[in-house]
Amino acid sequence: MGSKFESDSFRRWFWVWALIAVITAASAAPAAPVAPDATRLIPHFDKVVHFFVFGLLATLALRAFSPASRRWLGAAVAIALTSAFGLADEFHQSTNPVRHFSWFDWVADTVGGLVAVGAYLGWPAYRRTLEWPLFRADRETREIAAECDGTHGAAAFEAKRR
Repeated sequence: MGSKFESDSFRRWFWVWALIAVITAASAAPAAPVAPDATRLIPHFDKVVHFFVFGLLATLALRAFSPASRRWLGAAVAIALTSAFGLADEFHQSTNPVRHFSWFDWVADTVGGLVAVGAYLGWPAYRRTLEWPLFRADRETREIAAECDGTHGAAAFEAKRR
């Protein structure tokens, strides 16, 4: 039996917690590292960053749920978690003397989560792109598992894998 670090659930939630740690660390920094030209060329550049980073967080949170629960319950929980963490992150920033709390940042966080979850659930091509395995062995394993569809069990899976 594999360790807890090898479990599929652990791997899926690992990325959620890793991004939360990165966001928290960035919030503690004196200022976000931003290219000066970006802030001049794109109005409210920080809101755009909030939108996409928290959209990524919501997508990772949604993908952390099992495929069967990714519809309404998973979507609602992913959006709620993203919004709640966005609000907590704004309060965390307010403790930093050179940063401040912004309701608009929190709105950008929440809207980013809503749009990302909506895109994931409502746009099949986008979802397939995100679910595409990076490694050939994983892709082959998933294709074989899909062909076996649970009717023949592990024996059919192993026979096709060879």
